[in-house]
Amino acid sequence: QALLGELQRIRKIEARLQAIRDTESDKPLDVVIKQIPAQSALSVRTVFESFETALAMHGIMRKALPERTSYGLCFTICHHEDVVETNMHLEIGRIVKLNSHAPVPLSDRLQLTLRQLPAVETMATTIVTGGLEVIHTGYGQIGLWMQANGYRLRGNPREIILQAAKSTHSHDLITEIQFPVESLR
Repeated sequence: QALLGELQRIRKIEARLQAIRDTESDKPLDVVIKQIPAQSALSVRTVFESFETALAMHGIMRKALPERTSYGLCFTICHHEDVVETNMHLEIGRIVKLNSHAPVPLSDRLQLTLRQLPAVETMATTIVTGGLEVIHTGYGQIGLWMQANGYRLRGNPREIILQAAKSTHSHDLITEIQFPVESLR
């Protein structure tokens, strides 16, 4: 257990060092602007004590919603002001191609319900591979890009899971980070 904790600490340090190297090398930020249409989603909004707890709930959600063409990508919407690693106020869910769906129980107190994610005219996006520390780096990249290009945040960031983690340390998790933005110009 102590070895596992030490490995996680080392990986966080490595990710932070890579972020510093990327910033210092003037590596161009890979941010893409997209228009996102309104989307139906099955989701639940709650406070998760940790990133691992939220990932575990994503796993429960994938098991509760069997693979079908009407179920799309999983997502997380951050409903807190700061980047935090504990007690995260999140909405997790799955994009669906349905107009109606019964609630889906996930646990004794949580269930997915159908709702509409609003359309976003201007979404700044970047794709990252790895766990929470890498996702935080992606948030920082978009923040730097917004500052350099005259944009400001206009809503809650979303994380779209393009590939679920298959490893216990989430090194193979592929996430598209989406920031709703507006131009200051």
